[in-house]
Order: sequence, then structure tokens, then C-alpha cells
Amino acid sequence: MYTQIVAHRGASNIAPENTLPAFEQALQLALDGVELDVRLSADGHPVVIHDRLLERTTSGSGPIDKLTLTELRTLDAGAHFSDVFQGERIPLLSEVLDIVNGRLLVQIEMKGENNRLPGAIVNAANQHHTASQTMITSFNLRLLRDIHHLSNAYRLGLLVSPIQDLSSDPKIRAAEMSTLACSAKADVVLAHHSLIDLETVDEIKRLGMDIGVWTVDNAKDLLRMFALGVSSLT
Repeated sequence: MYTQIVAHRGASNIAPENTLPAFEQALQLALDGVELDVRLSADGHPVVIHDRLLERTTSGSGPIDKLTLTELRTLDAGAHFSDVFQGERIPLLSEVLDIVNGRLLVQIEMKGENNRLPGAIVNAANQHHTASQTMITSFNLRLLRDIHHLSNAYRLGLLVSPIQDLSSDPKIRAAEMSTLACSAKADVVLAHHSLIDLETVDEIKRLGMDIGVWTVDNAKDLLRMFALGVSSLT
């Protein structure tokens, strides 16, 4: 089975994560897709950034949802990575989708619990007419259900973390993850790679779900995931 390779927050080892250069660089690599994180500004714009707090990846401070888009656009989102990227801004979701433009798969992760987030993402994604190339993901079952209510055009992926209370038995764990995904109206289980072995993968597939993994960063884990036949690897 072919395993799709998805770049986590863009090509985030060679450009600042979740910035336009990171996604531009990803287009130059032998990849199948990119993953990105979306939060809402204080005035409801979907922007691409992982953390709620601005300190780690920008020149700003405090929660992103307390600043308007205009205020966020004054922040530097590249200098923390390298002086080469000084002046890069936090991008809008629409700007990233403009760059990718259907050339790669896109995994859009909803961050936080803002009730307006699903609608903002669907509105932005609909304008690009690339639903077949787009998966919307979250750890939050309610937000995924909200996406499903708004549109059935997008694949939905439920993210599953090793800190969740799951069984140590592979078949039971597979059933737990699949049940959660069904409850979220998702058709893909996106599990941390530490939760996955051959028995778990086979059982998830038997239950009618697709299975992808995250975040795989060393050669040993990569080879193990390829051998297990997961559908995607972030």
C-alpha cells in the first residue's frame, strides 16, 4: 500500500513552521501533502499558526485570539527561525491555499475550541474548490461534527494522542479509536505513531476506517510505519 507523505506545518525544518515559505518549500519536495494549523483572530479570521500563545513563533506575546488580524499582521513570524526569514507574517488560511492551489493534499488542523472556527475554515476552503484534496482534522469531536454539518465535501480525520486513556490491547484500542472517529463523523483515524502496530492497523481497516499517523521524525519509525501499511504519514 502506498503511504502518502505529509509535511508537518509545511517544510518546517528548512523554513519557519506554518509560514508561506514553509509551504512554498514543500512544493519543491517529493511530498504528497502539507499539514497546517488554523486558529481564529479576535475578529474571526482563520490564520495559520499552531500555538495559542504567540511567544514561541512570533515577535508578539499573549493569546492570538485577543488580537485582530491587523494587529497580528504587524508581528514577525520568521526571525525566530533565521534572519533570512525576518519580516515573514502569520498567513491567512486562504493565502496558504492559494499557494498550494490543489498541487498537494492539505490537512487542516482545527486548533482550540472556538465555535466559529469550522464555519471560517469551510468558507475559506470552499472558495478554492479543492475539496477532494483537503482533509480537515482535530482532536475535538464536536468541531469535526460541526464541519460535517456544514459540508460533507471534506474528508475528516480524528487526531488521537498517546495521552488519551486507551486500552493496551491492540484490537480494543483500534475499536476505541474507530468508535471515537465514527462519533466525530470522521472516516480517518490519525493516531500518534506510538499507538500503532500491525494488529491495530489491521483492525482499524477491518472496521472500515482509514489510518494515518503523526508525527514521525526518525528513520526507524518511518520504516516501521511504511511496513505497517498506513495510508498517510505526517
